[in-house]
Amino acid sequence: MHPRKPMLALPCALLIAASPAVAKTRYVYLVNDTADRIESFFLAQSDTDAWTPMLGDDGLKAGMSETLAIRQSEGDGCLYDARIVLRGGKAFVHRGLDFCEYVSYHPGRYFRGAVSSSEQGVAQGAAR
Repeated sequence: MHPRKPMLALPCALLIAASPAVAKTRYVYLVNDTADRIESFFLAQSDTDAWTPMLGDDGLKAGMSETLAIRQSEGDGCLYDARIVLRGGKAFVHRGLDFCEYVSYHPGRYFRGAVSSSEQGVAQGAAR
């Protein structure tokens, strides 16, 4: 056996062991189909209180949409909770949005009651 081969294997093994977990980015299309500006929009993994702000200071005007990038760490699941605050302070939390199955979210459908109570735990998406 050549004496240099073991010396090369050790640095390679250390680099692999020291590498951070691979993060993944999931994209969700937020469509403001409410009658008001969305002042703030937060997401958290379901059943946690680790809310992450997803919109800038300008919020999202009624009728507008924005693509949101959700950074996921290894082991993060598909289910998220959304906390939405509209102009005037009207707020709600929508639990159990499945962003692995759906790629868009329309919060106005829930304000208008267009979604049955059995569907309230599922994000509504136009595209898959």
